[in-house]
This record gives sequence, structure tokens and C-alpha cells, in this order.
Amino acid sequence: MRTKITDCSYTDKNGYVWRKRFKNTTLSIMLKTRDHNEALKNATLMTMKFLEYTLTTSADPKVLAVLLKSYRDTIVTASKMASLQAVLTGLNVDMTNPTYAIPAVAQAAAVELHKAEAAVAANPRHTFEEAKTAYLEINTEWRKKTITQFTAAANHLMTWAATNHIVYVEDLTRNDVELFKRYLDSVIKAISSKNTYIARYLTWFTYLINVKEWISKNPFLGTRYKNLGTSKKKEPMTHPHFEQAFPVMKAIEGKPLHWICALMHHCGLRVNEAAQITPRDYIEIRGIKCISINTNDGKTLKNLSSVRDIPLNDALLNMGIWKEKPDLSGAGHWVKNVNEWINDEFDKFLPQYTSHCFRHGLECRLQEMGTSQTIIDFIMGHGPKGEGAKTYTNRKPLSVMLEALNKAALPEADGNHEGLQEAIEEAMETV
Repeated sequence: MRTKITDCSYTDKNGYVWRKRFKNTTLSIMLKTRDHNEALKNATLMTMKFLEYTLTTSADPKVLAVLLKSYRDTIVTASKMASLQAVLTGLNVDMTNPTYAIPAVAQAAAVELHKAEAAVAANPRHTFEEAKTAYLEINTEWRKKTITQFTAAANHLMTWAATNHIVYVEDLTRNDVELFKRYLDSVIKAISSKNTYIARYLTWFTYLINVKEWISKNPFLGTRYKNLGTSKKKEPMTHPHFEQAFPVMKAIEGKPLHWICALMHHCGLRVNEAAQITPRDYIEIRGIKCISINTNDGKTLKNLSSVRDIPLNDALLNMGIWKEKPDLSGAGHWVKNVNEWINDEFDKFLPQYTSHCFRHGLECRLQEMGTSQTIIDFIMGHGPKGEGAKTYTNRKPLSVMLEALNKAALPEADGNHEGLQEAIEEAMETV
């Protein structure tokens, strides 16, 4: 089995190509070989040289590319010279005989190559990229989503480490982790999400201790975030505050956050459900216009109960959602980003709310208007249980759900919970 070459790809046209991300740019340099072992050696040398050059954070990508191409030429020339010298040696040619005019470039290149190879052999430490690759290779049974989540966490750590001149996993200390957590605070707000990252680092570095034996101590041991009880209290979203939030979200260019909020408010969708809606998910069933929550086209949902069709109530239709049929889906980390964008906006003008408050609010309004728990479960995707649920497996659920959602859109559905009047007055001042 061939050893996987880190930072390297292969094409029929160019052979092996060394690639590395640096300051939002991809450095791409052909290794000028199609031989696997030669590419493995040269790619390793290129990565080491890259790390050497990037110890200075002011390095310019264009300058770095020129330096690395020059270094590539040096090791390629040295390799060719070594092959030619091997031929002469096989012919019993005395390389020390001064009568033979051995090119000086061959001597210089051979010395450079020897130094680089010696550095590889003498340095037992391992880069974060090596550690990440090794951990992924040992977990081949992981789902694509798990791989993506671990890679995202690893990249956060690697980005911070590179910025702080920490090249090898052996060099990461407990003090470094405490400093890294400050960086994590700036990019991730939810404590639970940050603890998920810490848990991934903990198991990753445990593997490096127990299996690879690259390090002796786990710097992430005992570094979980505490005081989870200080997070926001779940507050049901009111109609006036939704009406205040909708135009604010609509004003954000290039992001259909207003429609995502509208579907969460009136249909009880989870953030990840709303952020995967495509124009094909607006369907009509027996004359009732609905939004379809499904797993088509690679969508992911919380569980099987999440698959459902929810009627669009009159409020949503009057807003024009059926006519527009907006595409709310996106690529990459879109779903995660949507949640953070909404929460960031709420922090500015409605700090008592998070994105989940829409869903919580609808459930409260449905209960306030006397909707049966079975229908509420259907709408929210909780998965109705018991014999009563069988009553709603025919044509009845959609019409009953539509009636319930129309009632939940009425002003009186907000009920008389504590602070409602103050919330309405506050919202009306800015609407």
C-alpha cells in the first residue's frame, strides 16, 4: 500500500503537484515527477521549507511562491544529479579524480539535498497537518458529516497555531491551549459548541498519545468551558418582535434570513431545516400549499420524525412566500453560519432571543390556542406517539394543521405570559 502524500495531488497532465494554503491563497508548485516515491520525498522537503519560510508572518505569498519554486528546482536538479552520479559509480568512474570535470552545480545541489534529507531524518517532530491526516486515516468509518466537523475543528486549531508560530504538535502546551481558547471565544459564541470542539481535540490528542506515541501529555485535558448555566433563558418569540425582526433581517443583502425567520416563526422549522429549503420544496397537496421538509438532494435532518409537510398559513402567503418560492439553501458551512448570523443580529437589538426562540414561540402559541398535542407534534416534527396519532394518517392532518397555524398567527395567540405587554410596547416603538 502506498504512503499517502500530504499536501500533494496528482493529475495526468502535470504529474504530482504540491499545494498549500497560505493567507487566503493556494500555493501550487509542480514537483516535476510522476514517480510516487520521488514525489513523497520532494513534497516532504517542500512542506518543511514552507514551514521554515512562514515562521515570519509578514511573508508575502508571491515572494514565497518564487522562493519555493527555486527550492523545488534545487531538489529536482539534485535528484537528477544523484541519478547521473549513480550511473558513473556503476561504471566504476572515480568521482574524486580531478581529471573528470564534474559540474559544480551537481556538487552544490547534492550538498543542499543532503542537508534537507538529514533534517527530515533528524527531526522526529510532526506537523499538525500530519497529525490530522493520521487521525482521519484511522477513522475511515466516519460519516462525511463527522469528517467535515472534525476537519473544521482541526483547521481552527491549525490556523491559530500557524499564526502563533507553533509548527509541531509536540510543541503545543497547556498554556497555548488557554490562549487558543481566547481565539475560540472570538469565532464561536455558544459554550456548547466550543465544548464540542474541545472534546474533538481531546480525543484527537489522546490518539496521538496512545497510538502514535508522538506526545506524552494531552494539553486539552481539563480545559472544557464551565458555567453552562449562564446561557440565555429560552424566551418564546412574540408576534410584535417577529414583525420588528423581519425587516431588519430582510435588509441584510445576499442572505435570505428574513424568509428563514418567517418559516421558523409561522411553521416551527428548525434552523437546519429552514436553511436547506429549495424551490422544489414548495408543494401543493390536495389544494393546500405546503413546505416540504425532506432528505432529498443530500439534506440532513435531526431524525425520521423531522420528515413532514407543513401547511403555509395565510400570514406567510400574504407575505408572498408562495409567489417568490425563495431558495434558502447554501453550500459548505451555510447552515451553521445562518444560525450564527441570526443570533448575532439579535444580540444587537433583541438580545433576549436566539434562533430557537421562533420554534419555542410557535409551540407556546399553538398550546395557547388549544391545539391538540398530536397536531403540535406533527407540526414541530416531534413524532406523534400512541393510538391517537393514527387518526391523522389520512387527509385530515393538513387541514387541521393549517387551521391551527392560522390561529397561532393571531395576536391573541401570544397569550398573557410575563412581560408580554412590555415586549409589545417596546417592539411597537421601533416597527
